[in-house]
Amino acid sequence: MSKDYFARRALSNSGIKRILQSPAHFKYYTDNKGADTAAMRQGRAFHLLILQPKLAHLIAVFDATKTLASKAGTAFLEANPDKIVLTSDELHEVLLWTSALLNNKKITRLIDSCSVEHEVYNQIESSFGLIDCKAMLDAHNDQVILDLKTTDKSAQDFVWEARKYSLDVQAAWYKAMLLKQDQRHRDFYFVVVEKNPPFGVLIYKASEEFIAKGWEKCEKAIEIYGQAIVTDLWPAYDSDTILTL
Repeated sequence: MSKDYFARRALSNSGIKRILQSPAHFKYYTDNKGADTAAMRQGRAFHLLILQPKLAHLIAVFDATKTLASKAGTAFLEANPDKIVLTSDELHEVLLWTSALLNNKKITRLIDSCSVEHEVYNQIESSFGLIDCKAMLDAHNDQVILDLKTTDKSAQDFVWEARKYSLDVQAAWYKAMLLKQDQRHRDFYFVVVEKNPPFGVLIYKASEEFIAKGWEKCEKAIEIYGQAIVTDLWPAYDSDTILTL
């Protein structure tokens, strides 16, 4: 994922989830870089090894008895600003997930047929005018879009996780962005890898109902974002409203 992607001011899948919480939450998210956690770094390393294994040299291993939170760990991070820094134990875990997925030849053949880590930029009409939009896709070809996920739970519980994390938004957004780019309808699949033994792998196809529910949320976010851009007002919750439990 290029630095330009992060720098470009546009509505994205992650931004949709924030702005549906409130414009203030969206603005804080875009204006402030959050902490780079071990889980986030492992996720990036997993994606890199699956999608762009030739770039494995971009993973730097802190092979020491001390943690990355130590003085030595902090110095190592600062010395490798453009790399994915992992401890040797963290990398070992990532390699187990990677191996589990690569052992599934059906999935690897499908990934091999795809373009990977593709950035898409478009404009979408709102009631307040055109708004800039963007998406970063793990993998796609003319028929499918693939998104890689890891889970601490059973891969069989992914239906619950998809609801909890509003993954219907991601599926709907990515499909819409590519459709606008080349007018091709594609099926959307999540490839889910368990992070614990025996590292099971499952594939989920997003149903039309799942996509439709996600697009309803996208449309709502487009309107909220469009209004915030035009007015440059980014309010939080309506604190005058009393909610009922």
